[in-house]
Amino acid sequence: MAELPEYQPTEFLKVSDLVASDSLDWDYFYRQGTPSWDTGKPEPCFFDMLKKHNIRSGTVLEIGCGSGADACLMSALKFEVTAIDVASMAIDRAHLLADKYHQKLRIVHGDVFPFSERCGTFDLVYDIGFYHYIRDHKLREFLDLLWRTTHSGSYYYTLCASAENALPEFELEKTAHDPMPKVAPPPVYEDEIRMELGRLFETIDIQPAFMQTRECIDYPAWSCLFRRP
Repeated sequence: MAELPEYQPTEFLKVSDLVASDSLDWDYFYRQGTPSWDTGKPEPCFFDMLKKHNIRSGTVLEIGCGSGADACLMSALKFEVTAIDVASMAIDRAHLLADKYHQKLRIVHGDVFPFSERCGTFDLVYDIGFYHYIRDHKLREFLDLLWRTTHSGSYYYTLCASAENALPEFELEKTAHDPMPKVAPPPVYEDEIRMELGRLFETIDIQPAFMQTRECIDYPAWSCLFRRP
């Protein structure tokens, strides 16, 4: 396994500067505490988008569920939820959260790529920050995954960091005040989103938004909803 670079307290690390996706130890971040992207709270932008477009039921796959806050709320809203994450410590926390709120959902520890070859299709597939990371490493494979896990009429939602409104470096550095590595999300331009995901889906809605973090800032983002023809 590749060794992660030494953390420098005054820097805000970029995911793409760490290691390739196949070798990145996501549990590393959980062993240090709680990662900056895992707030333990549902992501408001996602649920606002579902409400806006009247998406109220169906089978759901969450890619990169973390500690399970979004997945548990989706279950409480009566969606049939499958949530997957490669980090075993995140999955342990997701199970604890589901038990705490008495939610019944399928929580899977594993790599979503091989899982997608056998899991079937869903009415809604979503991620909070997975697309903007994986596109730098496995865009073609990710599009294949989305093709396998959706059917005609399925929705795909992603919340991804915005390149148009990316925070300046000095603002990012202000948040790196403890030994826990902070990871700056790799930003994406709106045109790139439309071009890449438009290969599979029709665009329903793309709105400027903010991605929650555990630090004192919320990161500028794009809240994106697509539908497969």
